Amino acid sequence: MRKITLLFSLMAFAFSIQGFAQFGCDSGVVITDGFTAMGITTPGDGGEEDWNDNPTDNPICGAINTSWKDDVYLFTYTAGTTDEKITMTTFSRSPWYGLGIFTTCTGTALNDCLDTVYSSSVGAINTVTANILAGQTVFIASGTNGPPNGLDFDVSAFSAVPLASPPVNDNCEDAEVITPSITGSEVWYTGTTISNTPSGEVLDADVSCGSFGSGRDVWYTVEVPAAGDITIVTQASSGSALTDTTMSVFSGSCGAMAGTEIACDDNSGVGNFSEIVLTGQVPGAILFVRVQEHDSAVSNSANDGAFEVSAHAVESTLSNVSFETNSLFTYYPNPVNDNIILNAQKEISNVSVYNMIGQEVYKNTPNSVNNAVDMSNLESGAYFIKVTIDNVTETVKVIKN
Repeated sequence: MRKITLLFSLMAFAFSIQGFAQFGCDSGVVITDGFTAMGITTPGDGGEEDWNDNPTDNPICGAINTSWKDDVYLFTYTAGTTDEKITMTTFSRSPWYGLGIFTTCTGTALNDCLDTVYSSSVGAINTVTANILAGQTVFIASGTNGPPNGLDFDVSAFSAVPLASPPVNDNCEDAEVITPSITGSEVWYTGTTISNTPSGEVLDADVSCGSFGSGRDVWYTVEVPAAGDITIVTQASSGSALTDTTMSVFSGSCGAMAGTEIACDDNSGVGNFSEIVLTGQVPGAILFVRVQEHDSAVSNSANDGAFEVSAHAVESTLSNVSFETNSLFTYYPNPVNDNIILNAQKEISNVSVYNMIGQEVYKNTPNSVNNAVDMSNLESGAYFIKVTIDNVTETVKVIKN
């Protein structure tokens, strides 16, 4: 008798796992890859599961927005550290059955469908699938909108398959270095927007052109050549579905990029690609280049793909102009604590010091062959000293202790 009672109790517990009452977005069953469940039921009219507010008033899934009008049974899933393709297959023993994947669920309202399927007949096999971002939580809802107004279904299969890893330059801290090439003989670097994620470095308001969308981006850095002029371009990559980029150039640093945009371009390149021409920049300064697919979707879409990017300048301005001999211009010490000494054989007409974001922090017109640059009040870090001698300008990088 005890064994029978225990068996009955275990069966009742197992049933309660599959058919426990739900109410609202916070009551969904958390699932993981490989999840299955048999005999999930809801009581129909008057049951607590009849909670979804918005299908009758607000179209959430186009023509089949009433699929969750009566009872709803909800699952939630959160992706891991990479983008994933999720797929759920169910077998429904009740008619008027809908299955959908939603990106938002607030209170008692489901919204933002990624995929849906609907069947009016008993015994239907239903499958939905979607690509979601790393760490993204989605809501997978079974629902019904007709007699007997209750659900009776199995989850035959649920899978979460990792997609391609994000690009190596997905985040600002991992920005890929672009070496400027010669105009007319450009060197192109291949990038991609496939599986990239929003870096969070900037918001829509920090990008002055194009359409920000979800903000999924990739990052590059480039050093300004000696003349201070540089052109940065994106173009199509053979066989790629990507046909439209938005590109911005920033003078900030990772973690402090907002508000430092120098230039932005959407369609000045070939087709709908981007081209930015910069002049008068600080030689040797490091610029950050942000590229995204125009109006990027929340997750990978048919518009994502590879692209090419290049930075180039006129050959005569590409490299630092050398003085006639090393003895014409010397500077020491480097690193420096207080003063850095400049010595030249010809008159030094101008000396300027710039920080890493291009701000001029010191300026002097010594008109002599020697000059002591006082850096004692500057914060520790890297600086660029721009020296003009006999109408020739050279920029050197120094470290302030």
